[in-house]
Amino acid sequence: MIDRRIKFLRNATRDSTLQRVGVESAKGLVAVLSSDAENVFSTFSAKSLNLDIFVVARAIEYDPASKLIKAGAQTTLLNRMNSVV
Repeated sequence: MIDRRIKFLRNATRDSTLQRVGVESAKGLVAVLSSDAENVFSTFSAKSLNLDIFVVARAIEYDPASKLIKAGAQTTLLNRMNSVV
């Protein structure tokens, strides 16, 4: 059973998409998009709409992890595995 308060988005890089699902009153955001740039941008966008939101964001490479923190993520997950064996 999926909690209806949890929203799954395919593209969280647009402010309009984040606003449509109520990011202004959300408690948290988990950014696990397909690129570091998209995760940085969605983190920045979410924090600009809700300063109190708790953000966990995935970094595929090490360097963008620091950019995610600067964009407002409280926690980063470093994912160097790009394929499953």
